[in-house]
Amino acid sequence: MDQFNAISQAPSVDMHSILMQRPDEAAASETYRVPIGTQADGTMLSADLEQITHMLVCGYSGSGKTSFVQTAALYLARNHSPKHIQFIVFDSKMVDYTLLQDLPHLIMPIITEDMKADSAMNWLQIESNRRLSLFQQNKVKNLSSYNQLKKESLSRIIVILDDFASLHMNKKNSAPQSLVSIIQNGRIVGIHIILVTSVTSSKILSKELLSMIPCTISFRVSERADSRLVIGKEGAETLRVPGELMIRFQSVLQKCKGAYLSETQMPSVMKKIQWDNLLQVSTLGDMAEQLFRDVAISQPKAPSPLSSNDHLIGLAMDYFVDSGLVSTTALQRRLKLGYAKAARIIDEMEELGLIGPSQGASPRRMLISSSQWKQIRKQEGSLASAISIIKPTDNTNPETKEKPKIVLREFEEISIEGAKLSIHDNLIIIKKRIMTKCGPGTTTPEFDGISIAELIYKKPRLFTKGFIQFRLKPKVRITNPNPELLEVKREELTDLLTIEFGAKDAKQMKAFMLQISEDTGVPLTEL
Repeated sequence: MDQFNAISQAPSVDMHSILMQRPDEAAASETYRVPIGTQADGTMLSADLEQITHMLVCGYSGSGKTSFVQTAALYLARNHSPKHIQFIVFDSKMVDYTLLQDLPHLIMPIITEDMKADSAMNWLQIESNRRLSLFQQNKVKNLSSYNQLKKESLSRIIVILDDFASLHMNKKNSAPQSLVSIIQNGRIVGIHIILVTSVTSSKILSKELLSMIPCTISFRVSERADSRLVIGKEGAETLRVPGELMIRFQSVLQKCKGAYLSETQMPSVMKKIQWDNLLQVSTLGDMAEQLFRDVAISQPKAPSPLSSNDHLIGLAMDYFVDSGLVSTTALQRRLKLGYAKAARIIDEMEELGLIGPSQGASPRRMLISSSQWKQIRKQEGSLASAISIIKPTDNTNPETKEKPKIVLREFEEISIEGAKLSIHDNLIIIKKRIMTKCGPGTTTPEFDGISIAELIYKKPRLFTKGFIQFRLKPKVRITNPNPELLEVKREELTDLLTIEFGAKDAKQMKAFMLQISEDTGVPLTEL
């Protein structure tokens, strides 16, 4: 153990009792240790995430991988706020990580589709490059140095990919470019990958991938060859099931009983985490309800009571007026909110006329001055009524503001994986399969040309898919005549209005977007 200090020993303590105690915030802020397990002599083994950077966790189904990874994630979440650590989770089996879906540290809901996982990897590569650029501008070497220099610190991002073999990430024995780039720069930019797989073969675990991940953990595997591939030595095929593991970091190999929380213990730990962060957590089911409403049970209602979020909107505006920066991620960090909650606050602020619409990569504009906001703060009653007093609505004749109608040419239906697109009766129609809390369904959002604010086209690459994206103007009504899910509720549905495609469909998809660009006059942004 003197060869390195990435993995250290401590007296064994029950994991549940550790997590139920209030963490030492001072100690937690200094280190990002992950519990590994208990050795035969009773000492607890843990690993320093900053030093091992990434982990590969292998073993056949039922050997204890998922429980181990969930326990490690809850430990990190218990000891670090969302300001310091955030998670992205890919769950290929859709049910293994449901216990983590209420974790306030999630950047986005748990991903269960390969296409969305690919998009998340592309976003991570962009975020990695953005951080490298920030470090270069500020003349620092890594995330820790940058956070010491700046008041608004960047959080570490933990990415759990289980089972990553299902993503077909290893075509032609080479990891995709985005994953390679993220892994190579992970130590510097603070993005840590935990790869979990039950397929332990050289087709999935290529030499290139293994060379970039010096810390590997193996639960029981089927054959000696699999053990040699993962940990460089035989022995993993004889481990007891479930829970026993072997961890190798560089040249040191250790055997222990993996850190473990039972399914009955995890909910109590989750409640502790939520309470510590004072969050109202939105589950995936809640998000589905925000997107769609079944008109069979809907009744005419008064306008939604925006005042329910008045306190949070007030805190957000106080921060935005002082900083001049309006963004969802800044709001997440400032108020310690989950992404879904922060996005809803931003949407309500736009509806109230406090901030402008999304402008792609550019920040949103503040629509009121600092002095106006101070006056609004002094008013009694709801925020909406205070705004109407200080900033009256424009009562000019709407007919004088009516924009000329845009005529869209017809476009025959295109069929790609998971979606169909067409232009008919002057409407852009997108048929897309989605998952809601009630199960799988199909949605058919329709919108006209005048609703479009931005058109985006990304060409597919060797290992990544391309995508098109429609960004709509604020307060645009999107109809959805499908009888199963019917009306779309949210005004900007990035997920629904982003369609991915492969190389074989690239020519047709670009022609589709170019035609819309010509008809609407909205320039096509090519990434």
